[in-house]
Amino acid sequence: MYSLNSDSWTSLEDFKSGVLGTESGVLVNGKLHWANSVYRRSGWDIISVDLADRTCGEVEQPYYGEGDFGWTLGVLGTDLAVFCKYRRIQADVWVLKEYGVKESWIKMFTIDIPCDPRMGHKFCQFFCMSNKGEVLFHFGSTFMIYNPKDHSIANRSPQLEVTGYDYEASIYIESLVWLFFQQKESRMQQRRRLK
Repeated sequence: MYSLNSDSWTSLEDFKSGVLGTESGVLVNGKLHWANSVYRRSGWDIISVDLADRTCGEVEQPYYGEGDFGWTLGVLGTDLAVFCKYRRIQADVWVLKEYGVKESWIKMFTIDIPCDPRMGHKFCQFFCMSNKGEVLFHFGSTFMIYNPKDHSIANRSPQLEVTGYDYEASIYIESLVWLFFQQKESRMQQRRRLK
């Protein structure tokens, strides 16, 4: 793991071996989360790295049901979320309401996606939830908004002509907080101690 504060790399001793999913890490509760397929085990786990103390962990998942499905990690509001995709072009949105408590996973809603035979079963990622509770996600090369109040889906994007490639977007918030503030403060404290 690389630290901007110390400009150095450190190894994470308790990091589970396996194959990380292709998506970027998802930041929730001060921890980065990834999908991880552990060797000699079927299925995927949700693993995390605590950015404060550099420890690794695993997040217990809900019971998604039987059948062939895949999932994508995300954030809805401030909660860890899983977009569970089923072959019949349907997705359940699960949210972990109390971090670290398996029983607090709740299925928020199920989205029935209009089937486009050209897209097969490809169902990409969800991005965010608005203050009104609408969910922005993309399906193939089209961005859509799902409204859980009336279960409607609206196409809200120009058609992107990106074929043969996977793409991903990240939500960020600009801040005036300086990332290196803590490092500078600790150097000043060190200088005082040396005097």
